[in-house]
Amino acid sequence: MPRLTLEMLVVAVLVMGSLVLGQSQDEPFGGQESTPPAAAGRTAWTVTTPEGERKIEARLRGLSKGVASFETGDGKQISLPLEQLAGEDRKAALIERVGSGVAVVSTKDVFGEPAGFGSGFVIQASGLILTNYHVIAGAGSVEVTFRDHAKTFAAEVLAVDRLHDVAYLRVAALPDDVHVVELTMTMPSLGATVWTIGHPSGLVNTVGWGNLNAIRTTDKLPPQLRQALQS
Repeated sequence: MPRLTLEMLVVAVLVMGSLVLGQSQDEPFGGQESTPPAAAGRTAWTVTTPEGERKIEARLRGLSKGVASFETGDGKQISLPLEQLAGEDRKAALIERVGSGVAVVSTKDVFGEPAGFGSGFVIQASGLILTNYHVIAGAGSVEVTFRDHAKTFAAEVLAVDRLHDVAYLRVAALPDDVHVVELTMTMPSLGATVWTIGHPSGLVNTVGWGNLNAIRTTDKLPPQLRQALQS
């Protein structure tokens, strides 16, 4: 297993219980949706090209390295750069695919009573999940669930970093269709469009978007702000 370092988490990080994703498109939107637009059963998509717009009838099957993969009703495979999807369709595709790999992390104390709740996201198909340390601190047991599956998965705590407030979890097996978040060492630029997908304060499947205002590591934040981010 390749070594995972905090420096890798520059476009996929956890802030206030959500996964933050960087995007290259310069779109002046912002806001939050506690009920994200459902695209799981979606089959109609608008594609923009230099020649104009066209429609495709297909189901979204995957998203990797900025390329969206579709399958038509007759089994034909179509791959398109994500940026070729119309704005609202691009947003729906990101929410559908990435959101499938953002887990609800719940904990119980040593007596089996509910103790904590937060977000995590899959970073390896082998079952490796990244979450915040404060979510699992002092837990007697940890479980994760995914948006599109009712099954609960027991999770093992592999490693923690208290200073940077992160923890690595592992589940024995993942559902086949969950999205694995791709980490990068490329630092996003200030003002870049970013997305958050997660379950902050128990509000499951919450989506927000806006612009990146600053880049700071958690150990450089004032104690009061660090505590607020963990509340």
